[in-house]
Amino acid sequence: MSALALALLMAAAPPSPPQLSATSPTIELTADRAELGLDSRHVLAEGGVVLRSGGLLLRADELEYDQGQRQALGRGQLLIVDGNVALAADRGELTLGGDGLRLERARLYQKSAAQLPALYGAANEAAARGMGANALVLSADELERVAKGRYLASQLRLTPCDCSSEIPDWELGASSADIEAGDRAILSWPRLYLHGVPVLILPALYVPLSSRRTGLLFPRMTVHQSNGFVIDQPFFLTLGQSYDLTLTAGYRFGKAPDGQRPGTRGPHAVAELRYAPAAGTSGGLSVNYLQDLNGDRAQDLSAPARRGPRGQLLFHHATESERGLNARALVNLVKDDHYLSDESVNVFDNVPYLRSQAWAGWRGQDALVATSSAYYQDLGSQELAPYFGARPPTMSLFGPDAPATIQRPLSLLVAIAPVPLAGALAGAFEASATRYQSLLGLAGRLPLSQSLWSLSRVSAQPTLNLPLLRSDALLAGAWASARGEVSSYDQQLGDGAATRWQGRGLAGLWLGSELSRVFGSGPSALRHFIVPRLELRAGTRLLGESPVFGADVLRPVDELDMLPGGFAQAVASLSTRLTRRDGGQLLRLDAGQGFDLLTGRTSDAFARLELHPGIVNFSAATRYDLPAKVFSSINAQASVADSRGDSISAGYDYLRLGGNTRLQADFDRLFGTSLLVDEAVRRVLPSQMATVGASVSPFKGLSLRYGSSIRTGPLDPGTSRFVQHTLGLSLGTSCDCWRLDLFANVPPGAGWAFRSWNYGFLLDLKNFGSFGG
Repeated sequence: MSALALALLMAAAPPSPPQLSATSPTIELTADRAELGLDSRHVLAEGGVVLRSGGLLLRADELEYDQGQRQALGRGQLLIVDGNVALAADRGELTLGGDGLRLERARLYQKSAAQLPALYGAANEAAARGMGANALVLSADELERVAKGRYLASQLRLTPCDCSSEIPDWELGASSADIEAGDRAILSWPRLYLHGVPVLILPALYVPLSSRRTGLLFPRMTVHQSNGFVIDQPFFLTLGQSYDLTLTAGYRFGKAPDGQRPGTRGPHAVAELRYAPAAGTSGGLSVNYLQDLNGDRAQDLSAPARRGPRGQLLFHHATESERGLNARALVNLVKDDHYLSDESVNVFDNVPYLRSQAWAGWRGQDALVATSSAYYQDLGSQELAPYFGARPPTMSLFGPDAPATIQRPLSLLVAIAPVPLAGALAGAFEASATRYQSLLGLAGRLPLSQSLWSLSRVSAQPTLNLPLLRSDALLAGAWASARGEVSSYDQQLGDGAATRWQGRGLAGLWLGSELSRVFGSGPSALRHFIVPRLELRAGTRLLGESPVFGADVLRPVDELDMLPGGFAQAVASLSTRLTRRDGGQLLRLDAGQGFDLLTGRTSDAFARLELHPGIVNFSAATRYDLPAKVFSSINAQASVADSRGDSISAGYDYLRLGGNTRLQADFDRLFGTSLLVDEAVRRVLPSQMATVGASVSPFKGLSLRYGSSIRTGPLDPGTSRFVQHTLGLSLGTSCDCWRLDLFANVPPGAGWAFRSWNYGFLLDLKNFGSFGG
């Protein structure tokens, strides 16, 4: 019989709207064959049955429909599209306009909203399953819809694996479940299956099916070489569309301290708040607490008291406004100087200080107004530990016995960009007020000087700029500036505060050009630039009351403090660039030489090279101190990577701590081993680090990683070195059903004895959580 279409028009008042659809009084039914009963209520349709009602679509081999009750019974290759869910079954009953839906031997496939238009065109279950990705695949002996998007299932299996194999790599089975698609599932007596084999059973389990659903997450289990076995139970709390909170409680079973890398042991808790209330504004707060039942072991291996409460606070915030109001903050505080080293397996991550800072300001087209603050925690004992063969006792960074820190409690800055004054003459202005504080370094753990410096400084610097020449071949300009400042010093070994004012005149002249040429034509054309430049700059000697800098009285703040006399300098530089027509840079080379015009001697030479030819990237920069005939710094990075994920990289860093004046005036000199080394020694012994790394992906889902780091420092003249290795293996499926990461860290001095390694694993089950860490 030819295809027959029936339009069933509701004579009575329209009932409640169909599930997940707008109100629709019309139900459309098409089939190869259809019969209307004598009572004009019952319809029997067979062959290619399609029923539509608003947003609901049903396909079946056979369908019985009762117009009065709006009930349908479908059999044979039954397929229902209900919003973003596709349902397939051998047999099913449903009530249009209500929640009634009962399926036997049912399968459920959860789709994304972007897949809905194509989903309604699926002719059968295989086509529906193959359209796009399935966030959830479920099978059950019985499946019943009891509310909008909510289902009750019995004797079920569910998995987020969307692989082509009949048996998924892993799935959860349960005797019964309460499921809200795209939200959560509550399972009774759940079982975890790996390739169809049960490996774990629990009385009940709450499984979030959305990234923003309140509830318990999967437990996390960690194997840490120093901290032993660690178990965590996280709880995710949704606080709205823009806020969420994760609360985690756990226990570290720990290891006894061995004098080198003492572990931690005891209960711990973590609270993580995340927010993004508006476009351009985001941040987070994390509080970590640990009740450490382990104690330190000094070099005599005595048994000390327990360390007690330890922890870390992390806060970050960023706001970027179209009106120019911006704010950034990064607060990172730890309770004691060994907290980070106990948490990390990477020795090279153990920096000698921890910095917190905040910045807020308004940036307009021609002006900037900003305020900032910085706080530094001294973690010096971490850096000293490798040199002394055992780690010093843990020291609290808060309380009366805590080491003092260097701080910049408040800094204010006002800057005005060059604005026209008269003709071509333009003027700029900058003013700042800053408070610096620095007290005892390393808190008496070593016999160091107990006096560094503290001061408050207000400075102002107006500048005039005048272009002298503008032509196709040459550009030239001149500038003049005056800098004045008032500083109030708190002398730790002196008779009290001392106020000094000082000033300096500065001026400069520059001459340059930019030459370019195009090679080739069309998309493959290349453009070559040559930019030579000569700059002369000079400054008067410091005027006013110059402070006397010394190791036990005052420390310089910047490079101008370190040049009390006048100076006259020249810098000649040449820059060349090769770019593609689309603007991509292939090559850049900058080189220059400085000259001290008062003494007639050369000073630092510098160079920088960048290469980006396809999959290869290379960059290098160096500064050479000609008078001393030594390199002040060298940095080089090279990498090769292909589209498959294979890569190899290498890097080298070289720094002579007594290098240029800017390095000498850096805050970093107030911390770590540089305080222990005489100035003459610092100029001879450099710090060096070399790194190599490689990653290989033989086929999709498998990758192997290796990395190595080598470091020598100013207390290590080269007879011994820090060498650290990292190893990694990542294994997963092509459909991202799961991924297993195995990693190991071989710390300096451990050799290849496995018992001394730091190792761990991370098993990630798609959409359900992670194990290990």
